[in-house]
Amino acid sequence: MAYSRAESFCRGQFSSLVTLDLLEDQEGAFELLRQSGLHPPVWVKDQSKASSKSIALTKQYVHFPVLNFPKESREGFARVNMFFPALSTVSVCVRVQWDPEWNEVSTIFSYAAPVFTNEFQLRGQLDIHGRILLALIIHGKHLPYKAFFPNDGAWHHICVTWRRSIGHWAIYVDGDTKDTGSVTDTSQDIHGDGIFILGQDQDSFGGNLQSHFLEISLT
Repeated sequence: MAYSRAESFCRGQFSSLVTLDLLEDQEGAFELLRQSGLHPPVWVKDQSKASSKSIALTKQYVHFPVLNFPKESREGFARVNMFFPALSTVSVCVRVQWDPEWNEVSTIFSYAAPVFTNEFQLRGQLDIHGRILLALIIHGKHLPYKAFFPNDGAWHHICVTWRRSIGHWAIYVDGDTKDTGSVTDTSQDIHGDGIFILGQDQDSFGGNLQSHFLEISLT
């Protein structure tokens, strides 16, 4: 595949070509290749070169499966059925379509560990200006509602990242950085053996779920 096609495909999927600027990124990329059994060469993006802007999802002609939670119900959720080890780096990306009539705090995803219920979580709520504000919870610490997208009923792409080694976290909306910061406690990984749920908050480990109105596509 030509570089231009690889870059175009990644932009269309709201992804990007891998970069190997940091040693952690190199090790993670090589381990992923080993686990997947991929041996052919892969494209690596040069960060020193200017990149073109991502194509907005609303301007793409794409089809993708979604999870629809159309009414208030504790049964409207999806659990990612896999084992999670302790994580020193986390990235989660979702496409979200918010119900314009819903004005309560909603949980887009929640990761609960046996030792800590609010281990890693993304929440959203409507503000007085008609925006959906986003906030991360990391190790139980609720960060401010600052990142946002318009409450327009359209699909929006959201990515969140966290890296323990430098305590850095970030929230991206539709390809743009909307909020970043650092947490003071960088000594602890995200605990393993947890439960990852889309569309619901976990008030206890895997239970006491709260209902919300939204559609989600995990990317």
